[in-house]
Order: sequence, then C-alpha cells, then structure tokens
Amino acid sequence: MEENLKSVLIKYRDCTLEIMKLLEKNDIDSVDDLVRKRQNVLDEAMGIKCSKEETKLVNEELKLQQLQDQVNVLIFKRLKEIKDAMQKNSDNRHANIAYRGVNGNMPRIFSKKI
Repeated sequence: MEENLKSVLIKYRDCTLEIMKLLEKNDIDSVDDLVRKRQNVLDEAMGIKCSKEETKLVNEELKLQQLQDQVNVLIFKRLKEIKDAMQKNSDNRHANIAYRGVNGNMPRIFSKKI
C-alpha cells in the first residue's frame, strides 16, 4: 500500500520539479499543462487508502512541502515581475498622455503657448 502511494507521490514530485524548471526558464505558457497533470496525480494519490502517518512519512521522505514552498516562491517572484512591468507601462502611458495632451496638439505641462 505504501509503495503504491510512494510511486504516485514520486510522479507528483517529478511534475513539481518540471514546473520549477519551467518557471526558472520563464516558460509560463507550458506550466498550465503540468499543473493539470500534477492535479491528476494528486487526485490519484487521494484515491489511495492509506493512513495519515504513512502519508506523512512518505511526504517527509520525498520533501514535498519544501518543493511546494520553492514553487510558491518562484510563482510570487514571477507575479511581482509581471506586476512591476504592467505598472511601468501604465506610468509611461500616463506620462505620454499628459505630455502630448488630449488632442495631441500641445503639451499640457507648459503654461504658455509655444
């Protein structure tokens, strides 16, 4: 019973490691398929009848929680980078609109007509 659970959780760990590699390469588009695959493996693991102690031992042996923490750090890092890039684009857009004016004729930052 424990061997079956262990083999399924090894597949889960492998999916997690692949997700980490893709996040490090900044290949976010491919991550979605692996997350679905990992969820299917997790559903399979949930179907295995096993005690909490056995599950906890296998989890600790494979260090799944540490891997999940590393994935979370990578995801939050990528989200912050994307959010910062979006903010920078928004700031540039607002500066451009303020400089050229609404109709594009005259800059709004000067008080006198040039």
